[in-house]
Amino acid sequence: MKIRTAAKALIVQDNKLLVIEYNDAFDPVHDTYFVLPGGGQQHSEPLDQTLQRECQEEINVDVEVKDLIFIREYIGKNHSHTGHADIHQVEFFFLCTIRAGQPGIGHTPDTGQIGVQWVALDALESSNFYPQAARKTLATLLSGEHIPSHTVYLGDID
Repeated sequence: MKIRTAAKALIVQDNKLLVIEYNDAFDPVHDTYFVLPGGGQQHSEPLDQTLQRECQEEINVDVEVKDLIFIREYIGKNHSHTGHADIHQVEFFFLCTIRAGQPGIGHTPDTGQIGVQWVALDALESSNFYPQAARKTLATLLSGEHIPSHTVYLGDID
């Protein structure tokens, strides 16, 4: 099994986080779930370029990549989604701003992607957002509040 690296965009405007909406085939309780824009790094591609490419493909915007905020691992066999047992991914979460374009479904959306949404930071914790374990920390950090002993490495969280 290979380890995959990926970059994720934290885009905040007016106390709302830009997320991608997916049809949820794995969770019969919820119709949809939300994740951050971004995706897998290609060979010889710097992470900032990965994120710029992925944001064009998925949400139709050109982003400026800023600070690295978190690193998360996702080891599929340790989590609830069936069908992910062979996945091991290390994700780098970067603050980003939109340079050009209006958020919407991009020219190469992911399978199952059905929309692009702005989620209020104060509603993030109660939303069906992944990684679920980071919802409260992300909402607090992105709203400008100080998080005591902020840790960059979040570990293997779902």
